[in-house]
Amino acid sequence: MKFSNLLFFILLSAFLTSCIKDETPIDPCSQDQINKELANLDAYFDKNNVPTTTKHNSGLQYVVHTNGTGSSPIRTSLMDVDYKLYDLQNTTIDDGTNFKFDLSQMINAWQIGLPLLKEGDVATLYSPSCLAYGSSQVGNLPAYATLIFDVTINEVLNVDENACSEIQKTHETGKIENHLEANPIAGMIVHESGLQYAILTEGNGAMPTVDDEVIVDYIVHDLKDKKIDEDTDKTLKISALIEAWQIVLPLLKEGSTATFYAPSCLAYGAFGTSNIAPYAPLKFQVTFKSIVP
Repeated sequence: MKFSNLLFFILLSAFLTSCIKDETPIDPCSQDQINKELANLDAYFDKNNVPTTTKHNSGLQYVVHTNGTGSSPIRTSLMDVDYKLYDLQNTTIDDGTNFKFDLSQMINAWQIGLPLLKEGDVATLYSPSCLAYGSSQVGNLPAYATLIFDVTINEVLNVDENACSEIQKTHETGKIENHLEANPIAGMIVHESGLQYAILTEGNGAMPTVDDEVIVDYIVHDLKDKKIDEDTDKTLKISALIEAWQIVLPLLKEGSTATFYAPSCLAYGAFGTSNIAPYAPLKFQVTFKSIVP
């Protein structure tokens, strides 16, 4: 079971647990439970000759084995890591390479521990259950499981960095593919830029160049299907538009209707607009009516 799935299961488990009225589980964050787990960790450290750990006030402990030279993540970072998850019996529970994720969506142990590290670091995190899966039994993990994570930080993307980095494009492509899986569109083509488009109705008129002005109808949605903008009979200079439009419109004939999905790198990037979030992949529906003479 991959760690990303474990995260989903803990959220589901927390929901199910909240529906059970008959039993009151031990609070995994009670001081008694934390002290018990920290004592178990101390015994593990002695038995396995673990180097002196750095202690965080949350109860998390960590050891940095190799120091990187890159930037440290923040809570909203996108990251690429190699990891291994195991328990105090040194039983491997899960592992992965080049695992890409949004740090804000991960368990507290990672949200606390990874910002203490840097890109390129190789480290081990020791997490009491309070910062992981708590009183929930998730997959092969028992309730109140004290966990160990070996982590290599391959890449960090903070919110003020390039929207066109490979990790950001991969992250957004995954969001687009998930949306298309739930809302399939026949004939979708993947452009080399990362943009995806489908010509729903093909016209029989001329094809524009980026230097042309065109008249279009369009609707813009985010990936939650919230309408952001729309207009009809809009005259636009292609060369003045975002890159996604500069790619798609020259692929269409007058009279065509198309839908295309653009990663933020080809749209509004790291800054967004007043009604478009930073790093927002977008869905565009466009009817290309004519080229302005």
